Amino acid sequence: MSEKFKLTLTKQCAKCPWKVSTNPYEIPGEYSKELHEKLGDIIPDPDPLKYTPVKELRVMGCHLSHKDYCIGYLHNQLNSGHNLALRLRFFKCENAKDIQIVGPQHKTFEDTLPKD
Repeated sequence: MSEKFKLTLTKQCAKCPWKVSTNPYEIPGEYSKELHEKLGDIIPDPDPLKYTPVKELRVMGCHLSHKDYCIGYLHNQLNSGHNLALRLRFFKCENAKDIQIVGPQHKTFEDTLPKD
């Protein structure tokens, strides 16, 4: 069974794509709409009949640190999302209660994509 762990980051960053106020083209670094769209593969299907257990935990990382979880993604998946593997992992997170989001959030991954 996995060990207890703590998140390094608990507060959502200023340009998190899960924030309604974020324009994806203003996310720091070299933004790629194609790579952003591919992240949709880590969002489990909400239909329980289509649920397929995965061998490894697949999550969205923070675009700034590249080693931490995306706080907006965590907020989405630990609340209204369907990532059961992530929810089970977070039973061992000692500071999950400290997760802070900033402002209104997108309800779905598709909403985080640019509106071209």
